[in-house]
Amino acid sequence: MIKQFRLILVFFMAIAIVSCSKEESLEEGNIPEPAFGTWSFTEGSKTYSGTVDTAYIETFEDGKVLTIEGINSSNGFLILALGGEDITPGSYIAPASAMLYAEGPDILYESDLLEPGGFTILIEEFDGTTIKGTFSGTAFDPDDNEKVITNGRFSAELN
Repeated sequence: MIKQFRLILVFFMAIAIVSCSKEESLEEGNIPEPAFGTWSFTEGSKTYSGTVDTAYIETFEDGKVLTIEGINSSNGFLILALGGEDITPGSYIAPASAMLYAEGPDILYESDLLEPGGFTILIEEFDGTTIKGTFSGTAFDPDDNEKVITNGRFSAELN
């Protein structure tokens, strides 16, 4: 139980650090080519999509956290994060998974780590270098209205 608590705590800390970190690759306003992968999702009648510019795994004492960061031409960025003892194909269900989508300084959708089962990221394929999967679940808009994220897809190359 303590090990699970520590893993969840590390995961929360990683999300907080990632959500506050500055995206260095866009300093000059240059949007990278889609060399690292793509992402997309739907909320209601709106579909969002873009390229993945960063994907990495951090190792902690009690487990690992995979973070995937992407951008699009609407000044939007997506962060997907999941954690576990190891990163392998399978389902990662909140609080072991999270999603945030923002455009400019405004967060449009954010999953709730405190809502168990509210958000799921499924890793379909992972060979240690490239990763592919889906995501879906409940997220909240800036007014705390519940939104349903569907058809989430990602593919990325770890860097």
